[in-house]
Amino acid sequence: MVAFTLFHVALSLVGIVTGFVVTACLLGSRRLDGWTRVFLWTTTATSATGFLFLVHNLMPAHILGLISLVVLAVTFFALYRRSLAGA
Repeated sequence: MVAFTLFHVALSLVGIVTGFVVTACLLGSRRLDGWTRVFLWTTTATSATGFLFLVHNLMPAHILGLISLVVLAVTFFALYRRSLAGA
């Protein structure tokens, strides 16, 4: 379980760092597709692996993980299927 926890934390840290890079570039009106892809996939993996920890009841972290996965699904659809077209 320790190795899995370290893997989950490593995914989280990569997601956080790439999120800062992507946000800084977006604020500067630049888009970095590779960094965005890494951010989206590591954030999705972090949210998904959070459900694999052994817990017997629903916790606020699970609710936040579900909300995160829904938002990420919409983001993947908008970015990769619609190429950010429209409002």
